[in-house]
Amino acid sequence: PTRRSSDLITSAALKQSTVWVHDKRGERQISLEGYSYDPQFTPDGRKLLYRILKGSLPTSDPAELRVVDLESGLNEAVLTGLLVSGTPGYAYAISPDSRNVVAVVVDREGKRRLWIGSLDHQSALHMVPNVEGYHPHLGSSG
Repeated sequence: PTRRSSDLITSAALKQSTVWVHDKRGERQISLEGYSYDPQFTPDGRKLLYRILKGSLPTSDPAELRVVDLESGLNEAVLTGLLVSGTPGYAYAISPDSRNVVAVVVDREGKRRLWIGSLDHQSALHMVPNVEGYHPHLGSSG
């Protein structure tokens, strides 16, 4: 019997995007992994929030919300254990006092729940009960 060889061709692509800051200290890269996007400064200018995509579509797939202290460089998850979903610029909002964030998290039933987390982890992460939303906003009272 004659043995036939076969060829296998594969392709793999990695989509990357990084977040950089340019300030009085110069230019520096904030995010180091994956596809980072949707950056927003806190109103006081001390911190920067951004998302790291955990899927392939930034407009609909979930992402980890991160916060970096621009002075110390401390970079950590904001809503530990939860992934934010939604269109860039509309998936989360920072309070005017720069202390809290509200974000859209899709639950197991596909409902868009709003979660509030403290940027300094001084208060417990909690879901706004009986509310669904797409474009969160925190008013002047927080």
